[in-house]
Amino acid sequence: MKLTWIEDDNTTTVIYENIKSVTAGNGGEVNLPTCYINITECGEIFVNKTITKYPEEYPEVSTGGYYRPKNCKSRHKVAVLVPYRDRKKDLFVYLHNIHPFLIRQKLEYRIFVIEQKGTDVFNRGKLFNAGFVEIKKYGKWRCVIFHDVDLLPLDDRILYSCPTWPKHMCATVAEVKKPKFRSLFGGVSSMDVQQFQQVNGYSNLYWGWGGEDNDLFWRIRAAGLPIVRNRKDIARYTTLKHSVQSPNRLRFALLSSTYQRYKREGISNLKYKLESVTEHHLHTHIIVDINPGKENTTKLISQWIKSRYLE
Repeated sequence: MKLTWIEDDNTTTVIYENIKSVTAGNGGEVNLPTCYINITECGEIFVNKTITKYPEEYPEVSTGGYYRPKNCKSRHKVAVLVPYRDRKKDLFVYLHNIHPFLIRQKLEYRIFVIEQKGTDVFNRGKLFNAGFVEIKKYGKWRCVIFHDVDLLPLDDRILYSCPTWPKHMCATVAEVKKPKFRSLFGGVSSMDVQQFQQVNGYSNLYWGWGGEDNDLFWRIRAAGLPIVRNRKDIARYTTLKHSVQSPNRLRFALLSSTYQRYKREGISNLKYKLESVTEHHLHTHIIVDINPGKENTTKLISQWIKSRYLE
């Protein structure tokens, strides 16, 4: 067997040659080579934003939004986790465009849409934590891609394969003129499952817009893990139009305490209630109540900010 590394600033690809057989996911032997894509044949792609109904294409995708290449064995088993509430049209556009993108990369993947039930302000971080717990019921994933529903890649060279280290994938948004990246880990990012557990996931405290991605950045740093970023000239995304959400007024106070609380606040103290699971053709839709105790979220945040709750 010949092993070849191809490595540059944007991607690392392993090519296995002369493989007679590999072990299939069900434990049987199949005569399939390891999947390989030629990165030199990839480039800019078109995003169709005119979709107005649930896509009917892609018969090769199994119910629940699961896909596995038929002619080769994928090295990467990827769970794509999408937080959601009241964005039906954006979801249609997202599913229409993301599936062919992932299929071309010859990944084994499944798309999970995690929806927040109730009238509390949106909590992206806690929703991701609940989704992370739920997706483990559907197999052993090597990594998770945390993916906003309103962002779509504009280049095939943005690889959705599993990274060695936590990776911020969304380097540039076409509609944003002066982005800030220093402590940003939002939009689209990917992490190894074990590393996500090591940092105790996202914070559960960021009710409203902003802060949870920066908090995750500092959790990763506190755990001693490096962060990888895609090249800005390649990792370009486009965003779908949406209304501005209410900001979390206490986000800066919370960020100042990330190092002290991250080991005790996150997946380890997560509380939510699973409401329903529906397997659609192109995605698995999970609805959760992330405030089952109907707590006053402002009071909850304030309690964590107070010094007596910190080490």
